[in-house]
Amino acid sequence: ENALIESNDLLANAAYVDGLTKLPNRSALTPLLEQAISTCHQQGGLLAICFLDLDGFKQVNDSLGHLAGDEVLIEVAQRLRATIRGDDAVMRLGGDEFVLLLGGIQTQQESHYLLRRVLTALKKPIKLQGNRVTIGASIGVTLYPFDNSSPTEMVEHADEAMYEAKKHGKNSWHFYKSTPSSSKIS
Repeated sequence: ENALIESNDLLANAAYVDGLTKLPNRSALTPLLEQAISTCHQQGGLLAICFLDLDGFKQVNDSLGHLAGDEVLIEVAQRLRATIRGDDAVMRLGGDEFVLLLGGIQTQQESHYLLRRVLTALKKPIKLQGNRVTIGASIGVTLYPFDNSSPTEMVEHADEAMYEAKKHGKNSWHFYKSTPSSSKIS
C-alpha cells in the first residue's frame, strides 16, 4: 500500500515538474500563483509576476545545437533558483520562457533591485563545450494588487510587458501598463 501512495505522490509531482530543469512547469503555474496571491493577502506588500524570455537563446540553439541549448536552460534554471529569495518561485513554462513570482515586496524600488539581480546573474557567460556563450533576458512584470485580474490574465499581462521589454532593447524589464506610472524608471 505504501508503494502505491509513494508512486501516486511521484506521479503528482512529475505532472508539475519540468523534466529538463527540475523547476515547476506550466501545470504548476496557477496553483503557485494562487498560493502567492493568498500569501500576499495575509502578509501585505506587493507580488511581482514576472514573465521572462531569454535573449540570445535561439542563436545558441541554432549554432551549437539542442543539447547545448538544454545545458543553457539547466544553467539558467540554477541561476534563477540561486538568485530569488526563499519564498519566491521560479518555473519554466517551456522553451526559453520562465515565470518568477516575487512576493513580499514593499516598494516598487525593491522589485527593481530584484529584477536587476536576475539580469546580472543571467548575463554571466556560460561555458559550453569549450565555448563561452552569453545570453540575457527580457522581463515583463505586473504587480498584484495593482493588477487584480485573474491569475491567467496576470500572466498574459506580464507576457505583454515582456514584449515591450524586447522592443525597447532587450536585457531589461518593463512594467505592465496597469502599474502606477512611477514604475517606468528602470
